[in-house]
Amino acid sequence: MVYKPTTTRPLLDMSQGAPAAPPSKVLLEALSHSSASPESSGYCDVIGESALRSAFAEEMKTVYGREIDVTQDDIAITAGCNLGFVATVMCLADPGDEIILPVPWYVCRLSFAVLTKRCWIGISITSTVAYSLSLLSFT
Repeated sequence: MVYKPTTTRPLLDMSQGAPAAPPSKVLLEALSHSSASPESSGYCDVIGESALRSAFAEEMKTVYGREIDVTQDDIAITAGCNLGFVATVMCLADPGDEIILPVPWYVCRLSFAVLTKRCWIGISITSTVAYSLSLLSFT
């Protein structure tokens, strides 16, 4: 299957690291409830909670189409977008491979690319597209 982005199936953008809005009241209440439970005081699976990974796989199928072949086993949850970037690059790019970085970028991402001998290509983004990557950026 060839991925074709549309308004309902956008390019997966992993560049956002700071939420633009505060957490919802429902989320804050769930965190408060969960943090009071002794079961919540231990470490989780190193690749993330199974229920969260399963829910994310389901969300991807909702957004990108039920026919995509993704399960919770294809997903790892990281502690923030920079760690997610490092894990992704380490898994998918060998030294000398090219990595596309949105400009402006997080300084640590460029530093990581340089230190691990990955080549980087800057793609300019602007506020006119809400600082989002678009396939039009690559033409």
